[in-house]
Amino acid sequence: MSIGGVLYVGGLTWLYRFSPNPFDGALDLTFTVRNEHQKALDGKATFWLTNVFGGAVGIPANLDVLGIQPHEARAITATIRGVSQWTFVTARATFTTPAEIGGVALSAVTRQVPVFVLPWAILLTAALVAAWLVYRIVRRRQAGRAPSAISGDLGAQS
Repeated sequence: MSIGGVLYVGGLTWLYRFSPNPFDGALDLTFTVRNEHQKALDGKATFWLTNVFGGAVGIPANLDVLGIQPHEARAITATIRGVSQWTFVTARATFTTPAEIGGVALSAVTRQVPVFVLPWAILLTAALVAAWLVYRIVRRRQAGRAPSAISGDLGAQS
């Protein structure tokens, strides 16, 4: 997306980093800014995550982006930890520019992308509960088929 014809902001991408800690997990969020102005430019990038209810996930990241040179394309990346078992989150990033560049008024640009994170701890717990239920059902059926008593004349021998 062009901002006043002097800055271009690319789409937001993400990479999930698995953690064996069920309360951790991290998302690396990245977008690209390209400066087509004849002078170096500064800006600010803010990254954050929200869950399906709109609540914040993890701690937002605020980065100063300094000295983007003319005709330079720079990838801006931040890591947000604490994604854990949220499953569905929305990743967002805003790039805030100077209010004006070369007489052209500019405004902030926000990008967002939906993210699916495999909730491994929830799935593991569900698998263990399912295995336990299958075990109980099989044991109950086996107990129902067991002979209740040996019938016949046990005392009579010829």
